[in-house]
Formats: sequence, C-alpha cells, structure tokens
Amino acid sequence: MLSETRKSAKRIASLLVQYIKDAISLDEKDELMRWRDASSSNQKLFDECTAPNFFEEALLESEAEPEYREMIWENVRQKTVVRSKKRRLYISLSAAASIALIVGTTATLLLQTQKRLWQQNQVVDMAPGKPRAILKLGDGKRIYIETDSTFTHQSTTGAQITNTGNSLSYQAAEVKETLYDTLEIPRGAEYKIVLSDGTAVYLNSESKLYYPEVFKGNQRKVKLAGEAFFEVAKNKTLPFIVEVDGKEIQVLGTSFNVRNYPEDKGMATTLVEGKVKVQSQAGAIFLSPGQQAVFNPSTESMEVREVDTKYYTAWHDGRLIYDNEPLENIFIDLSRWYDFDISYLNPDAKQIRFSCNLERYENLNAFVTLLEKTNKVKVNLAMKSLTIETP
Repeated sequence: MLSETRKSAKRIASLLVQYIKDAISLDEKDELMRWRDASSSNQKLFDECTAPNFFEEALLESEAEPEYREMIWENVRQKTVVRSKKRRLYISLSAAASIALIVGTTATLLLQTQKRLWQQNQVVDMAPGKPRAILKLGDGKRIYIETDSTFTHQSTTGAQITNTGNSLSYQAAEVKETLYDTLEIPRGAEYKIVLSDGTAVYLNSESKLYYPEVFKGNQRKVKLAGEAFFEVAKNKTLPFIVEVDGKEIQVLGTSFNVRNYPEDKGMATTLVEGKVKVQSQAGAIFLSPGQQAVFNPSTESMEVREVDTKYYTAWHDGRLIYDNEPLENIFIDLSRWYDFDISYLNPDAKQIRFSCNLERYENLNAFVTLLEKTNKVKVNLAMKSLTIETP
C-alpha cells in the first residue's frame, strides 16, 4: 500500500474500523480481504492495525499533538473491550461524528504505520509463505481461512466441511444434488484439502481447485489452475479426473504433480507412483512412475520424458531443489512463494544457471546468501522488491 493516497487510506481505514467493531458487511469484508491478500506487506499492515494495542501504541508514536493524541485515545479507550479468545478489538461507536473521528485518525495511523514498516523492511529478510486460503462456497458465501484457524461448516447440501490443522476436509453425505466449491490459494501461501472421497490435494501458491462437495455419478472430477500434488484415494469403479485448461488426467489411485501456470510453456504432469492417462488434443498417453508428460500448446503436441520426480515435487516435500536451472525460472517460483516483485538490471542474468537444495520454509536470505557466493550476481532487497544485477 506504499502508493496509496490519503483517500485510499481513508477507505481502507473505514473498512478496518467496521471490521474491528464487527459490523462489516460481506461485500465490505471481501473488499478488505482482497486488499489484505494483495501482498504480504498489506497482510503485515492488516495484522498490526487489528492488534488489540494498535491505537494506543500508534498514537504514542504518531506526530499528532499530545492533547490531540490524548483526546483520541480517551475516545477509543472508553468504548473498547478486548476479547482474549480471538485477540480482536471491538469498538462501540454510536455517533457518526465518532466514526468520522476514528476513521480519520485510523487513516493517519495507517499511513504512519505503513511508512514505519516500509523503513523497517528496507533491509529486512523475506519470510516464506504460510497456510492460507479463500474458500468460495457454491451458495455464494466466502470463508477466509487463516493459518491454524479451526471451524466447521454445514453445507446446504448436508455435507460437513471442517478445517483444522491447516487442512480442509469434506465429509460425504447422502445428497440429492451437490454444490461445487472453489479453494483459492493466494500469492505467498499454500493449503491442503481432503475431498469427500479421501483424496488429498496439496495446492501451491496462486492456484485454484474447483470440485464438488460430494462426488456423484460414475466419476470423480475436479478442475485445477496453477499447481497441485494429488494423492488419489483408490477406487477402481470411479476414475478420478483432473481437468486442466481443457486437458484431462485420469487415474484410479496414484500420486502425481500437475503444474500449469500462465508463465509455463505448457501443462506438466509428473507421475510419482501408480498410472495415469493424460488426454489432450494430441490424443491420449499413459504414464508410468518417473515419467513426465508436457503439453506444448503452440504445437498441440505431447512430449513424454523420463525425469527425477524430486525436482518437480520438491515443493510438496518442503524443499527448494533446482539443478542447473536458469535464474529466471527459479525466481518466478520464489516470487510466488515469498511474494515479491523481481527485476533485472542486466537481462543476461536471467539465463545464469544455478543449483540448490534448501528448506522451503527458510527465509529468502538463505537462498540469496548461497546464490551470491557464486559471485555471478548481486541481489538487492527492498520492501517486497528484489533486483538482480551482475558484478
């Protein structure tokens, strides 16, 4: 939110006040959550501004006159209570004048807090992604799933949806009709879902899964955008089908990875165990463990090759593994996970090749330190931007 004008800050401040006092509408909450999820810097700013002591601490650090700070804090303090269970601050505001006062103050504190975070982050490390997701229910409702959140939701179809331990799961129920839900993973996040048949799906950053709450009929079919690792529950009578941009991957029970980001040159299906059939305009091919099928959209052809699957499923196993890979490809992956923008002062740096095997949940500096030891590039980090230059 570094480029936000005061007008924009007042809008976000207004939404924050409504959120804090638990009087926000679904549309307003959706707007606020979209702003929050747009970047990790917005996420950090949101966390600070909704913390119980935000007003008191921010006012003390603000540039306002002491008398004005005292007046605002007294207005807030007398009309607030803290509920320790969720650590959320609720503000009871009865008059429009009080709301305007608090919104105006919040906008000022928002901009000042943003400035302080920006200054802190000029030399700060970048933390890895974490479990977060947006669940879009078939009835139009949205549930924002935070790290370690717990809830149970009873669908209108009768299916029970439970979230615990950073995993979303569906319990099958006898239903006459089923709704289709969408699990969306924002930038800098990942999430696991267990479908009603017991199939586990691990979704990577910037991915979406569209699926029925309960499988019905003679097949189990889902749609994927982005990247996911599937552990399909065995059922010889009900094939499991993953549709990706008009192409289909059919299995009975197996483990495999599917990747189809916009920046990729085509869909890649990597089989770890079992057997799958990949169907496309080019026809159908069958994969055995250790094989990968890559669809080329420009030629509408399918290439099958032998691969070491660890390089394509490392993200699922909590690793960052690259073998002689161009930096451009590596940084595209890392920018999704760590949520940063990348720029190159020298375009030739994109083609420099690099190998590594690191923990996926370490801060970015672990990777940067190893990369700079090659003496081939210099990496500059500022806020949520990363610049690559050659010596």
